[in-house]
Amino acid sequence: MPDDVSREIDQLLADREKYATFIKRLESERTSSSERAYSKVRADYESRLQDVVKHLQSHSDSLRQRLQDMERSIRDLQASREGRNEELEEARLRRSVGEYRDVGEWNTLEGGMRDALQQVDDELAAAREEIARLQDIIAQVEGVDAPAAAP
Repeated sequence: MPDDVSREIDQLLADREKYATFIKRLESERTSSSERAYSKVRADYESRLQDVVKHLQSHSDSLRQRLQDMERSIRDLQASREGRNEELEEARLRRSVGEYRDVGEWNTLEGGMRDALQQVDDELAAAREEIARLQDIIAQVEGVDAPAAAP
C-alpha cells in the first residue's frame, strides 16, 4: 500500500477514535448545557464520525488487496528461504567431503550464504508484521460502527 494511503488510514483511525471519545465525553456534559446546545454538538460529532467511517470503508478493498499481496509475498519468501537453506546445506556437505579446502574461500562462501538467508529472514519478519498491521486495520475498518456511542 502506498505510504500516503497508509498514513491517511492511520489518520482516519485516529480521527474515528477522537470523535467517538468526544461523543462519550459529551454525555457527561449533558446536564451542564441546554438540550439544544448538546444536540447540536452531538449531531456535529456524529456527522464527523460518519464521514470518517465512510472514508475508512472506501479503503477496505485496497486493504484486502494489499493483505493478499503480502500473503503471496510470504509464500514466495518462504520458498526462497527453503532454497537458500538447501544451497547452504549442499555447500556444507561439499565442504565436509573436501570440495572446499581453502578456509578463506569457504568462509567467504558460507558468510555470503548466511547473509542471504538472514536477509530473507528479515524480509519475512517485516512481511509478517505488515500482515498483522493490515489485519488489525481491516478489523478496525470492518468494526467501524463500534465506537459510536448511543444517544
